[in-house]
Amino acid sequence: MRFFLRFCPYLAVPLITALLSLPCQCLANRQDVETVHKALSAFYLSTNGDSWAHRTGWNVTTVPQSMAEFNQWHGLRVVGSTLVRIDLPRNDLSGSLPPELGKLLALDNLNLSDNQLTGSLPSELGNLLALRKLNLTDNRLSGSIPRSFLQLRWLSDFSFKNNAGLCAPADDEFQRWLRRNSSGRGGPNCAPSVSVEEESALPVEFAIKGNYPNPFRTSTTLRFDLPWPARVGVEIFDVTGRLVIKQYPTDFPAGWGRELSLREVRLPSGAYVYRMTIKTPGDQFTHTGRVVRVR
Repeated sequence: MRFFLRFCPYLAVPLITALLSLPCQCLANRQDVETVHKALSAFYLSTNGDSWAHRTGWNVTTVPQSMAEFNQWHGLRVVGSTLVRIDLPRNDLSGSLPPELGKLLALDNLNLSDNQLTGSLPSELGNLLALRKLNLTDNRLSGSIPRSFLQLRWLSDFSFKNNAGLCAPADDEFQRWLRRNSSGRGGPNCAPSVSVEEESALPVEFAIKGNYPNPFRTSTTLRFDLPWPARVGVEIFDVTGRLVIKQYPTDFPAGWGRELSLREVRLPSGAYVYRMTIKTPGDQFTHTGRVVRVR
């Protein structure tokens, strides 16, 4: 082994790293269970689970030994090792939806209709990229549906009628998405209003609003404010500093909430750094940020 380490260091280091990082399958599975349990516990506590009409099997104090045990929790369905459904209509849920729900990335069906849920929808729900059905009708939810929902490209059955004030953004982009993903059942649109941004003709300085979703699977969108017309390009680097993606510059007019989308990103899972280059008629500067890709 000493000979190997001395004369083959470039092979030895990766080999030792790989051997040390080999997890037991049960440990990897345990981590998945803990992640799901943490998200479900936050959901239970935030929606006053102790007052639910039916809560058989729900145990937020003890982490199950396997994903299959979640099948014993009322309203949940696990297929293989994946939680795919939360079905809790007419179950006396109250309180607000927690952002931790956005960590249940494989969720296919979320039905929380006919309850007493209040507050606004967390933007993290836009991380549920596998979601096909979402039913929030007959609650007391309010506010505007987050724009992160635009990333839910598989969603085909979305309904949010009969809430206290929950509404869909009235802009053309969101309305096109809603028509495509609500099967005509949807819900009301938000009334047009004059925002602080609209009262000011243009932003006074450049501001990055981050990217959503983050983490992402195949696509993410950078949102920013521009006080002047600019040409904006994006490069993505891995943790070693190697350039892995370069998106050619796009011209943007000055204004609020400009968006630049990175679509069909094919990279290994992990953390990456993006660098935006902003060129104006009289200046050039850069902005860097962090994105995480998951599968």
